[in-house]
Amino acid sequence: MQARGFSGVTLMVLASAAFSAMSACVKALGPAFPFAEAVLVRALLGLPLLLLLARAQRVPLRMHRPALLLLRALLGFVGISSLFFALQRAPLAIVTLLNRLQPLFVAMLAPWLLGERTARSTALVLLVSLAGTALVLRPANAHFDLLVLVVLVGVVFSALAHLAVRRLSASDHPLLIVIAFSLVEILGGTAFSLGRFVVPSLPQWGLLIGTGLAGTAGQLLMTHAYVHDEAPRVAAASYSSVVWALAIGYLVWRELPDPLALLGGGLIVAAGLTLVLQGRPARR
Repeated sequence: MQARGFSGVTLMVLASAAFSAMSACVKALGPAFPFAEAVLVRALLGLPLLLLLARAQRVPLRMHRPALLLLRALLGFVGISSLFFALQRAPLAIVTLLNRLQPLFVAMLAPWLLGERTARSTALVLLVSLAGTALVLRPANAHFDLLVLVVLVGVVFSALAHLAVRRLSASDHPLLIVIAFSLVEILGGTAFSLGRFVVPSLPQWGLLIGTGLAGTAGQLLMTHAYVHDEAPRVAAASYSSVVWALAIGYLVWRELPDPLALLGGGLIVAAGLTLVLQGRPARR
């Protein structure tokens, strides 16, 4: 994929649109379709393209830190599985808003796991995000509480996977990291689909293909975005996913969070933008 002529911010906005389209396809599959099978098919469709790119760019598929690479892939598998499970059962915008807590979990965990020092204002930013989360989750019921727990587990595991990528980026090529993740998705998705495999209908095949293509496009656009611009600017642009999710959720399913949930979502987004625009944390 040639990204020449596009800024990192533009590429990240496009990546966010692709990820939102992927989420919409997963949601459209509905709760009756096994989420693990959706994860499996997504990875199967994306892996050949990744391998072709690795060959075209002559990327050596040699692992320098195999244990950490496997850990990152397992963490990512739990994160994506939790996201798919929730998307099939909850409003798209609500899941997307809660998923925007990931940078905040990264900020909380980075000092402990990576030895990175965060800015003094981070504690205030985290409190604002917690207040926003409380407003988003205000109309909870027993069924919704379970979905919230699934989303939050997925966000934590995704944040841990992000921290693992930071460690791996010094030794392993980004394409190798994504390929290893795809392989674990295939193995994990196959394991959880055994005995529960559903033969997709023609419309479901369309949605599954859309999930795979949009997810792979999002990964590639996001990778190029970080190459073309500063990380804080690119990370800030990723919050455009909230706008995409709100638009898709309303146009397709007529979903629109209530005013307090929108206010809470605004606080989460504001907190996240403040955090990423502080720049890269200094190392001790």
